[in-house]
Amino acid sequence: MKYKLLTTLLILLIGVLGISTLVSASSDITIHKVTVDGVEFSDDPAAAVPNVISAERGSTLEIKVELSTTNPQDDIRVRTWIGGYEFDDVSDKTAPFDTENGVRYVKTLHLDIPEDIDVEGTDDDNDFILHVEAFGKNVDQAAQDIEFTLNIDKIRHKLNIMDVIFYPSNTVEPGRALRAVVRVENLGQQKEDDVLVRVSIPDLGISTRTYIDELTANEEDNEDDESSASSRDLVLTIPQDAKAGEYDVEVDVEYSRGHETVTKRSTILVEEVGGSVTPVVTPSGGEAPQAIISIDTTTQDLAQGSEALYKVMVANLGKDRILYSVAVDGEGAWGTSRVSPSFISVDSNQAGETFVYVKANENAPIGQQTFRVNVLSNGKTVKTLDLRANVVAKATQLSNLGLLKNGLEISFVILVVILIILGLIIAFRRVGSRESGRESERISDSLGESSQTYY
Repeated sequence: MKYKLLTTLLILLIGVLGISTLVSASSDITIHKVTVDGVEFSDDPAAAVPNVISAERGSTLEIKVELSTTNPQDDIRVRTWIGGYEFDDVSDKTAPFDTENGVRYVKTLHLDIPEDIDVEGTDDDNDFILHVEAFGKNVDQAAQDIEFTLNIDKIRHKLNIMDVIFYPSNTVEPGRALRAVVRVENLGQQKEDDVLVRVSIPDLGISTRTYIDELTANEEDNEDDESSASSRDLVLTIPQDAKAGEYDVEVDVEYSRGHETVTKRSTILVEEVGGSVTPVVTPSGGEAPQAIISIDTTTQDLAQGSEALYKVMVANLGKDRILYSVAVDGEGAWGTSRVSPSFISVDSNQAGETFVYVKANENAPIGQQTFRVNVLSNGKTVKTLDLRANVVAKATQLSNLGLLKNGLEISFVILVVILIILGLIIAFRRVGSRESGRESERISDSLGESSQTYY
């Protein structure tokens, strides 16, 4: 009995020693110092060093963490992170490392602040919690979590190139026109006016440019202003002697009176005339979303110098909102075109529409002309619509209008004549009816006189 009691007490003692060892192991990691971009910070408000850190959107913070352990440990990690970003995790962590007793370790991490993290509103809305953690491989072994206040602010002047869309695609033949649309957004504090957008292919020695009138800093300040916008069509004509192959396209956006520039590079493929080359898709985004594309008419009569309208309707069958663009190709030999709006944003299971305007040149060839309307998403063609315009001469149109006018005049005259004839018939009928009534009265009177009896 005594031996059983001693055995039980010994087991309990071992359990208590094990628990005390775990508690000790779970609290023997100490963070001594945290340095952000070379400045030492503290989590103690009363300390001489600050506990508030300032950073700008789009910047990268270099964070150095000095720590030690009182006992040797395996698979220790250091992690830093902030919350409050809608689209992804904002964090960095070290690879696992082992520690020895009495040795201090310095680990370096990099925290990328997103360019589009939401910092609108009051100054308090710009404050985020910066966490610096050191922990072991076991969940119960988390050692220390130091928190700092990270104040994130916008850069005074900051534009971003959201997308560059080439159409009808980024594959083009020599001598043909390559069209580009550049979408730009304002991520800075200040409104930007007269934003210059330049597209060039240095190896071919060609370039073109246009302007975006203004980009407001905060879309909520004025509902009529936009913080992002697309450029007009930028047209580059590929030289006739351009060799087949890939070429770099440089897109430069100058703003803040030319003091700031943002650049984005894409690639196009020049193919031999009549060649068959798989297009190189520069924009990312995976497969094109499912959609139903329809148009109100495929053929219209179009007089020289006049304009026709085609309505394109897009139904988005995907799960997410999709930004579609519409481009026209093949009308350059006989006319011009424009699309309004160039982009349409369509929610899931919703439909949107845009309008394609095609204008025939004054000297456009008479007869049926063909062209294509391409609907794109994420740089990929969702559907190509083959359309036709039946070009007629101006004189023919005027002649037709004259014939129509003469026909209407003749019809009007005929209608008036018919009305007059009907009026005369009705009048004659009324006169005949009256004369018939009077004759009946006379006959009745004569009969009445002859039937009288005299006494």
